[in-house]
Amino acid sequence: MSHGMTMIKKTQISADFIITISISLIVFLAVFYIADNRNTALRSYEAGLYARQEADRLALELNSIFIAGPNSTSTIFFAGILKDGTPYNLTLVPLKRTANIEYDFEGLQRQHQAGILTANITGDLMNIRGNIMLSSSGRGILVERQP
Repeated sequence: MSHGMTMIKKTQISADFIITISISLIVFLAVFYIADNRNTALRSYEAGLYARQEADRLALELNSIFIAGPNSTSTIFFAGILKDGTPYNLTLVPLKRTANIEYDFEGLQRQHQAGILTANITGDLMNIRGNIMLSSSGRGILVERQP
């Protein structure tokens, strides 16, 4: 009978050990899942900041040229990819007075806008990248791609 009690105790210890390991594994997976979600949220926020920075840079240059008045020019470079490697599309929408940037983050299309002071903008308004020359005349601002 002593041998039977020993066997039951060993079986009970084994079952308790398996339950403890299972609960530990579930807790570990939950912590890992939460950490991964926070990392994704951080990367999303970071990409948004990079995108907003590019749209703001274009709006700032356009506004500076507008305020400086006729015969003022500026050349600015846009790489076409954010600092984290995400490609983007930068466009100007004069009627809404915005510089828009669109990019994909994990399959979702994101967009940010920056305000500009004038709606009188002509030239290359879509897919702005590379060296861009901004020039002001008495009639508005011209946006041109440079070689």
